[in-house]
Parts: sequence; structure tokens; C-alpha cells
Amino acid sequence: MLTREEIKANLISAEKTPYGYRPKGSPFIIAFSKELDPAKLARTFSCGLPPFYIFGIKSKVAKDEYVIYGTDLQNSCPIEIEVTSKWMVIHLRRFPNDNDGEDCVDTLLRLFENVKAHFDEGATLKAEGGGGMSYKCARCGKVEVPNEGELCPDCQVEAWKEEVELWEKEMEEIEKEIAEHKRRWIEEFLKERDDSG
Repeated sequence: MLTREEIKANLISAEKTPYGYRPKGSPFIIAFSKELDPAKLARTFSCGLPPFYIFGIKSKVAKDEYVIYGTDLQNSCPIEIEVTSKWMVIHLRRFPNDNDGEDCVDTLLRLFENVKAHFDEGATLKAEGGGGMSYKCARCGKVEVPNEGELCPDCQVEAWKEEVELWEKEMEEIEKEIAEHKRRWIEEFLKERDDSG
């Protein structure tokens, strides 16, 4: 079970960095121990009735998959829920006026406890990213970047410089080959002209 601090650390938000804003946080997953009816879950999580208190719009996005764009009626926390027969993914976004994330923590914990009480006692809760989307530059390993495998701006500039240098070397080799081919062609042409004349 996740602690309140772990949940707060995984709430989706935007974090200012020296290179602009980047996403922070990750979705939460409630995994079911048995198969459940996703249509029933979607109706339950979008009607606003107790004990869930989530009101929203549900959309069927695949055969047995629904997405609910909703709001927790007890604390106004916006919530997005993806539901299948085997799991739920919950996206909670942190806002500056949400009581330091406590409101969204309450929403998630109440949702999880009610899923366990009313649908599946064996359900488990975890954060998908295990602590948020925090990646380091693939080259220097020092600067945080938005996506895994990316380079920070300084390393990107260095990589571009190296790529340009490689292209310049390749072009020099090509130019040498062209010059050599031209030289041989001219020699053969002159030799054929001399032989015929």
C-alpha cells in the first residue's frame, strides 16, 4: 500500500526547470485479483453517488475499456480513470490550490478502499512510475530530461556538433572519391584520344 507521501510524490503536475516546464508524476494502478465488469465499474465511477462521489463523463474506448473524465464531488479534485476488467489506471493532477495534494490523496485512498469494499477485496494499489517521471540525460547523466533516452539541451548541442563533424568527414571522403573518379576518367579519355589520334 502506498503512503500518503508516496501518493503526493506521484501526483501529475508540471515542474519548472531551467529548460522550461516538464511533466512530473505518474498514474496510479488498481489491479484486480479477479475479473470485473468494466461497464458496471464505469457507471459506478461516473454517477456521483456514495460512496465513490465521482461524477463525470464516461466514454467506451475499446471493447471492454472505458475512460471516465470526472470530478470528486467531496473536494473538487479532477480525476481521469481508465477501467478494464483487470485493472484501473487513475490520473490525478496536482493543482496549486489543492491543499498541498492532500485532496487528491484523499480521493485516491477513498476510491481504493471503496473498490476493495464493494468490488474486490484483493485489489492492489501502486504508482505506475514508482516515483514519478524523472529521467536523467542519456549522455551526461546530470540534468533531468522529460523522456527516457533524451539529451539535455547542452548535450544535444554537443551531439549535433559531433554529427556535423562526421558529415563533414564523410563529405571530404566523398569529394576525394569524386576527384579520384574524375581524374581516372580524364586520364582514360585522354589516353583513348591519344590512341585514336
